[in-house]
Amino acid sequence: LFLGPESAMEIQGVLGSDIAMLFDECPPSGCGRDYAEKSLALTQRWAVRCRSWIDAHRPLCDNGRPQRHFGIVQGSVFQDLREQAARDLVPLDFDGYAIGGVSVGEAEAEMLNAVAWAAPLLPEHKPRYVMGVGTPPQLLEMIARGVDMFDCVLPTRVARNGAAFTTRGLISLRNKPFELDDREIDPEGGSASACAGFSRGYIRHLIKPEAPDPAQPALLPHAHAPGARAHRGRHVPRVQGRLHRPVSIDPPVHVHHLSIHTAMTSFVHFLAQGSAPAAGQTQGSNPLMQLAPLILMFVIFYFIAIRPQRKKQQELASQISALKGGDHIVTTGGIYGVISSLQEKTVTLKIADNVKIKLDKAAVAAVVKKSSDADVIEVPAEESKD
Repeated sequence: LFLGPESAMEIQGVLGSDIAMLFDECPPSGCGRDYAEKSLALTQRWAVRCRSWIDAHRPLCDNGRPQRHFGIVQGSVFQDLREQAARDLVPLDFDGYAIGGVSVGEAEAEMLNAVAWAAPLLPEHKPRYVMGVGTPPQLLEMIARGVDMFDCVLPTRVARNGAAFTTRGLISLRNKPFELDDREIDPEGGSASACAGFSRGYIRHLIKPEAPDPAQPALLPHAHAPGARAHRGRHVPRVQGRLHRPVSIDPPVHVHHLSIHTAMTSFVHFLAQGSAPAAGQTQGSNPLMQLAPLILMFVIFYFIAIRPQRKKQQELASQISALKGGDHIVTTGGIYGVISSLQEKTVTLKIADNVKIKLDKAAVAAVVKKSSDADVIEVPAEESKD
């Protein structure tokens, strides 16, 4: 599979994403100067080719608005290469600019330096985006250096292990002291909407392996946003430099996965409300409501997977029972042929001139074409002796 600048932009155009990233190479951590120079030269040539493709095709988002395209500043840990990359990209006039190749194994100080070198050279009126970071303190450090946008797997990864960011730092809700803790996850910073009204002890119960409702641990990742807000309040005074003025894209970008995310959050919140103990009740006093999400999941799975599969099996069994000579079939192994004779459990299949095979009826995958009276194959007696 070959993927180049034009094909990468075309794929993103077909997908209709609101923002498309240019085709680039991310140099590995610890690469030498020579490698970083060659890698950057390649990335910059690709940026020019991406620009030409964008100008020629003008792709649209799936909402009909023009797709936005972000250039990517590379250069590893070398200041002059980072600055050169930023200066070379700006004249190409992209909708936004990303700083890539950070948090790939280098020290945090080197990561912050890479951002500090490139960000001031990028247009202030366009979004600046650091790819793949980071912790709340790191985000604040980069905001102070002029960055507007981030993405990172950290909230999901931390939540998957039963932890959450709070005003007072990271807490692990799997620890025993939280078992009877009736406070919200972050009482000082405020909890995210999906976790509001639920105690630490209750959420700890949900994330235990033996929890009755496997859907409700999805509540935990949403606890990270208030933690980040709380960290912002505590750490900004320590950050040197001014906060960058927020920017926006006009018309506003509508990222559709956020809509799906919101819908899923609302659904999980609904399930949690149904199984959460009401005021004055002990946990487990309403076992029916605790089982309701499991029942709902089974019903959905039945109609999406089990029922269609059973229907397909019944249709195939009906077709196999009605097989006759001359029917065109395909086997589970992908062999096409015409039935020349039938036995109780086997089928003799003609797959070419003077070539026949005998197979079990269970190997029939589908009937491609039913025979008519005119095309029923008569098998000569001498050919059917065995």
